[in-house]
Amino acid sequence: MTSSITTKLGYFLCNLLIFLFITTLQAHAKKSDSKYHVQGVIANAVADDPFQARKVAIADARRRAFKIMLQNLEIKANADELFDDQEISDTIRSQQVEGERIAGNEYFASLNIIFDQDFIDHAILQKNLKDFEQNKKAENYLILPAKKVDNQIYFWSEANNWKTAIINNLQNSRSKIYKTVEPSIDNLTLLDEAIFIEPKFQDIAEIANRYDADSAYSLIFSYNKIKHEAYVDITYLQNIHRKRIRLNFVNANALEENELLDIVAKKTIQYLNQQDHKIDFADDGKKYIGIPITSLGHWLMIKNKLESATFLNGLEIKTISRDFVVIAAFYDKNQALMESDFLSIGLIVNRKSFNYFSAITMN
Repeated sequence: MTSSITTKLGYFLCNLLIFLFITTLQAHAKKSDSKYHVQGVIANAVADDPFQARKVAIADARRRAFKIMLQNLEIKANADELFDDQEISDTIRSQQVEGERIAGNEYFASLNIIFDQDFIDHAILQKNLKDFEQNKKAENYLILPAKKVDNQIYFWSEANNWKTAIINNLQNSRSKIYKTVEPSIDNLTLLDEAIFIEPKFQDIAEIANRYDADSAYSLIFSYNKIKHEAYVDITYLQNIHRKRIRLNFVNANALEENELLDIVAKKTIQYLNQQDHKIDFADDGKKYIGIPITSLGHWLMIKNKLESATFLNGLEIKTISRDFVVIAAFYDKNQALMESDFLSIGLIVNRKSFNYFSAITMN
């Protein structure tokens, strides 16, 4: 009898511990709200000595992460001016440092920071941060629908019935207003089909300014007759930044072309309404890559390949030591393409955080 009671008590205590463990995990998950979690903030500084460089770099990175967190909470980033470095440090619950390197008097690292929600909530009241809440207003997005047929891109042409479908399905959300380009003489001169091959914001900046838009979407529709699949290649353009997305629509053979275009246009606009592709100031358009090296000759070989790579828009050497180099590469394609491009010059890259990667040579 005693053994039976002991066994039941053991089961009860075991279940109680499991319940408490799960409850703790749920409470922890609740506290780890993504709004308070900022990843991949680069810490980089040069000072009189490496210790001072680290201190300056970490403080600066924490402040930039703090600004991002404020923006996540819909508070103006300049509210950070009400906090000194120690106060910002006090609001941090955990901090992870990756890729830490010191070369001479220069310090480099990538930080992942989780801010303490209770501390932040208290600070909002104490510092009257409600006065810094963002006044949300609708943003203007320039939208450029083009149609691709047999590798030929049509924008202004009457063959671009995709543009008509997009215009018919445009709808304003609370925070987005989409504007299309009218076929005026000035616009015809500034915008031609060639721009869609490798779109850049600076190519359309004058038109975007005319329509009071600081970002744009190019939407290229194409149809594969063999696979009966429709595609929309989306390129988001903002300043020097660019993001690419592809939407696939399968089993489209049962639809007439106009019906297909209408459905795809509606789904595409719905997708744009649900996404936020805007890039914040934590992303400086660079990919930071740490590369272990075995000798000066090894590094010179890698450096020569990087400088000759046609897929890079620029290259900076951030830190260099006897066995490790950190570079900043101007590269705006997705991770899969990045892995493929760098593999073509003998480098295997692996993502470590938001915009920090590690790389090893194949030989």
